[in-house]
Amino acid sequence: MKQILFGFFLTIIVFHHVNAYGNNYSVEDCIYTLDPQTEILLEKINESPPAFRNIPLDELERMVKENKHDTQIHPSIECIENIFIDGPNGKLGLRLYKPKSTSTPMPVFVYFHGGGWTAGSLNHYDYFCQELCHKSKCLLVSVDYGQAPRYTYPQPLEDCFFASTWIEENIGHKGGDPKRIAVGGDSAGGNLAAAVTLKARENKKLNFHCQILICPALNYNFDTLSYFEFSERYFISREDMKFFWNNYLAHTKNKKSQFISPLTADSLKDLPPAFLVIANFDPLRDEGLAYGLRLSKDGVFTQVKRFNSIHGFYCFKELDVSKVAISMIAQRLMDQFSITSTIDPY
Repeated sequence: MKQILFGFFLTIIVFHHVNAYGNNYSVEDCIYTLDPQTEILLEKINESPPAFRNIPLDELERMVKENKHDTQIHPSIECIENIFIDGPNGKLGLRLYKPKSTSTPMPVFVYFHGGGWTAGSLNHYDYFCQELCHKSKCLLVSVDYGQAPRYTYPQPLEDCFFASTWIEENIGHKGGDPKRIAVGGDSAGGNLAAAVTLKARENKKLNFHCQILICPALNYNFDTLSYFEFSERYFISREDMKFFWNNYLAHTKNKKSQFISPLTADSLKDLPPAFLVIANFDPLRDEGLAYGLRLSKDGVFTQVKRFNSIHGFYCFKELDVSKVAISMIAQRLMDQFSITSTIDPY
């Protein structure tokens, strides 16, 4: 009961204080009408809706491994390179997307893919990463962190933090600018990106230019209004999210850490400027909006853009709203990287 009350309390805060923080917080008013293209897509999806929780874990793992990299390289991208480094939990894969650019060294965007800490892969996100690399003119590094059930918390977070540190120390050899690095991710990857910024603050490392959080999972709690409002038939269900979280935290006794649920951190002060992409028809909507408000309240420059679509919409290339979102993320990255100096918060 306490969790349910907390969830609804967060929802009330979000919708009553959405413009409360002046110039430090920006969120556009939005009429709740499902995007027409998304509606058609959702009808097709619901003819045979995915139920990730019903797929055996070993089958999910096999499906992820068998997903092939068959996307053609965008004409604006010079090369795509797969490299492996010695990580804290074994070999750690990184995929580098290098745009054709006359500007060197290039700004760097470190990206953590989604997939519920269980079912994502570099190949699943190849189209998205290529488009973002092309439009942002960033050297984009996609991190192949370990996933459940083989790797559970805190191992995926350890991989992401280690990869970010390695990139800062070594990206200069690949044409990247170690002084201009941003971090981001979507869904479970958004959770990891937010946690990495908290860990960087705690360890006084990694002065990120900004953080990009796309439909992020930020709280181990399933009792917000949006979780009930979009509990099923909106691509990702409430029960699916329980399944993913339980995979991630399978060997974790204390589930109250801020690195698990960044929304519950005592303070979000001194974190990088944030841009949050929120889907209005997403079970994770309310925690994303609440995180944006908390960041702003703690003095972090925060922008929020809401889209009338579903969780994961940015990866459906047939949707125009996906293209708009990617273009907007790219513009935010370019805007932040155009700031030539940052104050080291650490």
